[in-house]
Amino acid sequence: MSAKLRSLLQEMTWDHARSPWTLRVRSDIVLNAPRANLVRSAVITHSAHHRAQLGMYLRLLDLSVPTSYGPTADEGLPPA
Repeated sequence: MSAKLRSLLQEMTWDHARSPWTLRVRSDIVLNAPRANLVRSAVITHSAHHRAQLGMYLRLLDLSVPTSYGPTADEGLPPA
């Protein structure tokens, strides 16, 4: 995440996050939703999607997948 985006998210209040954000193409409204929903779908979920794509690409190249949220199958499970 870029430093600018991180700064904007840290400064955002809940009232601002719940306020509507509108995407327009010329005079047509394409999307109108609370800012918090857009941050979740456009930033967080979309980033996770691309991380998963990278993991599949590495698997197809027969390369190990780096740790994202804990051990991967390449690293094995920790001892019980």
